[in-house]
Amino acid sequence: MSELTEKLGKQVDRYFIDKEKDYNCAETVLTVMSSYFGIGDDVIPSIAKPFGGGYASTHRFVCGGVSGGLMAIGIKEKKDPAAVARELIAFIKEKYGSIICNEILSIDFDNAKQVAREKEPKRNTICYPLLKDICGWIAERLG
Repeated sequence: MSELTEKLGKQVDRYFIDKEKDYNCAETVLTVMSSYFGIGDDVIPSIAKPFGGGYASTHRFVCGGVSGGLMAIGIKEKKDPAAVARELIAFIKEKYGSIICNEILSIDFDNAKQVAREKEPKRNTICYPLLKDICGWIAERLG
């Protein structure tokens, strides 16, 4: 893990792990990256809120962290945001096997027992490193 990724990881801690703000994955990535890019706006986390948990907490669509990352790319990259977005998607697919929330977590969200047993531990062991990877990748790519 790069030094920059580790530095941004401390911000991810603040919003996603330590529950200071109790942000979802999309809010966390967009807030951390907006801060890193020097963009301060109280509306930033609100924009990302519905994208957490694979869109509206359904866990069936694009990972909220990826969605937050795509929003951050849109804020920073003016020349060709779609090309950079495709690069991020390729990076996440290569490292995590998918960009779809429930596929990344390998959880059947229709199975309440599995969700109760696995969601929180996987949030810590998969989602948390994923958010740090997204933030680090964007910061290194778009600096």
